[in-house]
Amino acid sequence: MSRTKNVQPALSASLALYETEIRLYGEVLALSRQQGDLLRSGASLAEIRCLLESKRARLDEISRLEQENASSSASCEAQRHALRGATAAALHQALREVGNLIEQILELEEANDRLLFAKTGA
Repeated sequence: MSRTKNVQPALSASLALYETEIRLYGEVLALSRQQGDLLRSGASLAEIRCLLESKRARLDEISRLEQENASSSASCEAQRHALRGATAAALHQALREVGNLIEQILELEEANDRLLFAKTGA
């Protein structure tokens, strides 16, 4: 039981990080969808650039949070074998959500790149 107790602070920090990442990646996904809409509607490159800056700010925030929480994440990962039941399920679900959001974003970004190249003639 003491192992789980030692994991709790690291686990709490990791779960909080993943919850924040889920929110931020969700915002990036929404912005990627908007980008596709703007590209399809013939919006100006200035409008698209503004949206790209918003996405970059959120991705920079994710990167900053991950760097700040690297030790908690490493501690949680190193002691992952001690996680059981609801604790393990919560961590697994959060990681799955982050992964799913990233996959959706990558798919949209690929489509958006094709649209942007078609728009700019590159």
